Amino acid sequence: QMSKRLHELIEIARQNEELAQRMHKLALTLMDSGDPREIFATLYDNLKKNFHADKVSVKLFADPAFIDFEAGPEFVGKDQVDEQLFKSIIDKKRPLSGHMKHQQRVFLFGDDGNNIASSVLVPLIGFNWSGILSIGSFDVERFQPGMGVELLANLADMLSLILKTWVAE
Repeated sequence: QMSKRLHELIEIARQNEELAQRMHKLALTLMDSGDPREIFATLYDNLKKNFHADKVSVKLFADPAFIDFEAGPEFVGKDQVDEQLFKSIIDKKRPLSGHMKHQQRVFLFGDDGNNIASSVLVPLIGFNWSGILSIGSFDVERFQPGMGVELLANLADMLSLILKTWVAE
């Protein structure tokens, strides 16, 4: 049994190393992206593949005067009431995994929000702005409360720094 457990641990370590390598490649690609549209498209595609996510969304809460790119679906005005849906996550500056409130799911994922059964919410932090990176799954077991999401927290930190170029501080 110990030998079997050792082999399981070695396989988990190998999978974690592969995941870290994919995240590193994603980081390099994001840093080399030309504009926010490219950044968001790359981010969404990669997280769907690497985290087996059914849906990925970014929402930025910023004053329109500070946005240095054509606002897309990721942009939400700073004074929008929807920012309050995520205030505790943003204030704590820590990811949250498990189950979202219905209102949060619909805000982040539109009509598909009704089908999201588990998720990870990761805060994006800037000087004059904040935001949420969200990853949703139709599988209730995919993202559990308290699961390790350090790689996603690191990705959010990097994404916040990259977005700083287009969201004036």
